[in-house]
Amino acid sequence: MTLRQERRIEEAPAAYKPIQSVIDVQVEAEMVDVVARLSPVLTFIGVAAK
Repeated sequence: MTLRQERRIEEAPAAYKPIQSVIDVQVEAEMVDVVARLSPVLTFIGVAAK
């Protein structure tokens, strides 16, 4: 498996869970206030220098 293939597996979209239900519970419990909503624009995965 190449490094590129390994990263594709590591960064699989299914690895990320929806966070909204967690945020909703915390807001309802008055633990947090939502002050902003962010959307990813760019994802960059670099290679470590040798």
